[in-house]
Amino acid sequence: MAIAELRLFGGFELRRANGEVVDLPGQKDRALIAILALRSGASQSRDKLASLLWSEHRDKQARDSLKHSLNRLRPSFCSATSPMIVADRHCVTLDPTAVTVDVAVFEQLVSDGMPEALERAVALYQGDLLDGFAIQDSGFEDWLVGERQRLRNSVEEALAKLMEQSMATGATDRAAKAARRLLLLDPLREAACRTLMKVEVDHGQTSQALKIYETLRNKLHRELGVKPEPATTQLCDEIRLRRASVKLPPADSSLAQSASRAMPMHAKSSSQSKPLIAVLSFQNLSGDPEQEYFADGIAEDVMTDLSKVSALNVLSRNTIFSLKGKPESTPITASQSSVDFVVEGSVRKAEGRVRISAQLVDAVSGSHVWVERYDRDLKHIFALQEEISQAIVAALKIKLLPAEKKAIEARSTKHSEAYELYLLGRYHYSKFGIKSIEIAVHFCRRALEIDPNYARAWALLAICQERLLVRGRSEETGLPAAERALALDPSLAEAHAAKGWILMKLARYDEALAAHAESLQLEPNSYDVRLHFGMTCFQLGRHEAAIEHYERAAQLLETDFLALTNVTMNYEALGRHEELISAVRRALQRIEREIEAHPDNATALALGAILLVQLGEKDRAKQWVLRALANEPDDPGVQYNVGGAFARMSEPEQALDLLESCVPKMAPGHLNWMKKDSDLIPLHHHPRYQALIARAEARLAAFLIGQAAKVD
Repeated sequence: MAIAELRLFGGFELRRANGEVVDLPGQKDRALIAILALRSGASQSRDKLASLLWSEHRDKQARDSLKHSLNRLRPSFCSATSPMIVADRHCVTLDPTAVTVDVAVFEQLVSDGMPEALERAVALYQGDLLDGFAIQDSGFEDWLVGERQRLRNSVEEALAKLMEQSMATGATDRAAKAARRLLLLDPLREAACRTLMKVEVDHGQTSQALKIYETLRNKLHRELGVKPEPATTQLCDEIRLRRASVKLPPADSSLAQSASRAMPMHAKSSSQSKPLIAVLSFQNLSGDPEQEYFADGIAEDVMTDLSKVSALNVLSRNTIFSLKGKPESTPITASQSSVDFVVEGSVRKAEGRVRISAQLVDAVSGSHVWVERYDRDLKHIFALQEEISQAIVAALKIKLLPAEKKAIEARSTKHSEAYELYLLGRYHYSKFGIKSIEIAVHFCRRALEIDPNYARAWALLAICQERLLVRGRSEETGLPAAERALALDPSLAEAHAAKGWILMKLARYDEALAAHAESLQLEPNSYDVRLHFGMTCFQLGRHEAAIEHYERAAQLLETDFLALTNVTMNYEALGRHEELISAVRRALQRIEREIEAHPDNATALALGAILLVQLGEKDRAKQWVLRALANEPDDPGVQYNVGGAFARMSEPEQALDLLESCVPKMAPGHLNWMKKDSDLIPLHHHPRYQALIARAEARLAAFLIGQAAKVD
């Protein structure tokens, strides 16, 4: 028979069978009881307990502290018949028959799975595990964070199951109660919102149901920059139709598509009235492959100009640039993206002059709508770009609004030399490795020497500095550069995206999300915007939102493998195994294409090795690991990812050798990513890993204090 009752949800309370509260003033004594109670009946080694609560002490001192704590606890945990705490020289155990623990009862009820049991289980959850505890010990803090999240996930799953079972049996009041409780824990849980919407409709409150949808939609957009799930939107549409007493006719997508194609462009429905235009990468005819950056830059700027015209829809530059080099680009673009028009061109740059040929093609018929050739002095490149853009608009018989004409004529710089240096910087940034990023920084700085007010150069410099900071090659966070870019041009989406990611690394989470939301509002079809937003959502544990941003980034840039590699960790965290394996295979296909084109890409090799391990191809993964380290032996980023591959291969010593070498060189803010990185989960209980994390936490704390002092 239990002689005591222990409550751990929402705080800590120990009561004897007669109701008397047992006073344990020592926080670590209470923490020790909690650790034992969560594995009640199981023996736990003294070494592990000492490392969890006294990790900052030497081994002998930590064991002595554990011994003293047990001596203090024994008088409170004993009865006339038997002790509640059983200890020998090696292990400590809490007798499960002597104490009733709310967490243990909760877990038993959840495993039962019946509605009544689930209701009792969620009633026991009165708050987070040991709410209010504040023990400054990294070992205990990591344990507590993990256990809190595990139990929070468990109660959320219990509420979701109770909600579904209640709706299925018609117990709508109980379902609504579970849904509201679930939303208190996770305000963005869409299944709970759908349940409440259905309950409100059943009660005749359609307006309230629609209000729940609008609140959810606004919150998703504001906090994560994503839309509601299709099931939620569909339910909202059905409720609106019910309220209007209108039935939707059956959809015939094939008929609708045929009708759309049969109509002339100007006869499209109002929602499709804007022509969709794609600007392909311009062909480099300079005879020098190194001039490729300039041809790409011209095409991208024409695309940017056209995107400022409200009467046009312009396909994302990343989707188009992924078709680069394919001779059948126009039909591919037309069939894959349903575009109306395609802009093609070529660029020849030599001896201070530039020759551009451009044409506008009807994507359906293949006929030319407009063709022109220009031959100008390079210093007139901006006027030439404006002329091309305005000629295309005129050929489409679209009248520019005064504000649009002004926007096209506005340039981030008026200096052609600074512009060319910026294009060189962007070209090198798109490559992999420390050296390429350092070269990109060099070109950005040269561009800014010519034009200190060049917003796009500042934005590129910001993200390059952050990349070098992560790899330990710079002390610049990139934040001042991002803020300078935005001061010069508040509408620059890439600068907002860079600022958001940098603020995330500085643990300024609310500001980071606000910056990302702004970048998404400005340019939702930007690969950079989506990638950086996805990385921030991952670090905040917003896995569903991260998946949406990463998958969209992967769609926007067919050659990209980083977004798909990153999204695997989110599928893994959510336990979505089939989608995980699909993403692993898709990412590996892209990496294999990249390695075929650039065999020395160490980043691709290291990330690919992790994916190969997940697919069970350990021997091939080891070959890629060796190649990655041979190509970039001193790149901390490559070392870190290779360490992740070794961790997944169950080779912890090799993984930790690399991590102990690279982590101290990397930016302190990288610790937050490291803690979330699922590749390193096999190392979490290794003493060397825990010691590495403790040192990294101390570095991060000092770094954040220093950054706060700079702000003050």
